[in-house]
Amino acid sequence: MMRSSLLPEIFFDESVDSSGLELFQNQHLRAILKYQNDYLNLLVLDCCKQMNPNLSNLPQKERNRFIRQTIQNNQALRNQCVGLIVSFLELDQFTWYLNHKTDCNKRILQMVEKRVLKD
Repeated sequence: MMRSSLLPEIFFDESVDSSGLELFQNQHLRAILKYQNDYLNLLVLDCCKQMNPNLSNLPQKERNRFIRQTIQNNQALRNQCVGLIVSFLELDQFTWYLNHKTDCNKRILQMVEKRVLKD
């Protein structure tokens, strides 16, 4: 069974002229992020709570700032988040990812941050 068959269908405007990275994000990364959303939230919040046990007592604005800084500065967490997403790529998608790893990782982490702060 193909991993991609497990992923939710994400609709996007294909008529818009997009770069290769934007297409890759829309066609593959967004669906994986949606599928892995609960795991990403749990992973990030667990890491943040280990660093600051009083996280849930912080005001929302301060809590969001702490989460954002943790995602940006904790290399182990960043690697785990990227790994959760990249592990769902098919072989041809993974090959494309390897050729654009820096840009893809940056895009993945931006989307992770947005999703975690949304919930």
